Amino acid sequence: MRKKETDGLSPGGTALLAEAFGLAGLSKGCSVLDVGCGEADALECIRVGYDARCTGIDQSEAFIGRAREKYPKLTLMKGDADFLEFPSCSFDAVTAECVLSLSKLREEVIHEAYCVLKPGGRYIIADLCDREQLRSLPELEVGAGNGTLDGRTPEAPESGSCGQASDADETQDVVIDVRALANSCTEIGFRIMQIEDRSRELDSFAAEIMLKYGSLESYARSVAPEDGSEASICRAWSYEGKLGYFLMILEKPERVGR
Repeated sequence: MRKKETDGLSPGGTALLAEAFGLAGLSKGCSVLDVGCGEADALECIRVGYDARCTGIDQSEAFIGRAREKYPKLTLMKGDADFLEFPSCSFDAVTAECVLSLSKLREEVIHEAYCVLKPGGRYIIADLCDREQLRSLPELEVGAGNGTLDGRTPEAPESGSCGQASDADETQDVVIDVRALANSCTEIGFRIMQIEDRSRELDSFAAEIMLKYGSLESYARSVAPEDGSEASICRAWSYEGKLGYFLMILEKPERVGR
């Protein structure tokens, strides 16, 4: 699968999404919802590669309009990550690249994904984080119990729910706290399958941005023309060499209930 062009905040592109599908053990013919699909290049590659039934939503009318012109076989619509207008248990997989980092309602975004997933479905998240935190994360007891960090009961995040920085820490409000996110996901009901440091994709993406746009500010304006979130993107990139990127794969257990 070809690598995605920079049509949105998507450092991993098609290559990372395709790899994540393999790691998640998804099968041909699966039903997929891509939240924050941008121009849907990655979603189209999944449709072709997995013969998948694909739906994409994005809050940008401009992205959805261009995606519909490019990929008429996809189901595409304007929508918000924190309010998914689909029946419960509709999808085998939900994907979200750089969605949580730009959301003010992260708990709601995760809960909505949980609701629309079928039991046994996979939630694939890729997003921005502190690179040093990825190096210091302990090994996960993947598959043990609820899949929490260190096999422990999730702790309440110190910096705000679901990895969201406090209001006083505005320079970091789009940088995900991976530990807090993992614990929030398990409290909602997900089981952690895998967490990986994918910061190399971010480094390559940064080089693409400078080549194509010339500056961070020009890039931020191009990918966030409607909602004013370019300031948030710039704040994240002020992390410079400390900004990292992670891939998290979660499962909604077959037996739902606590």
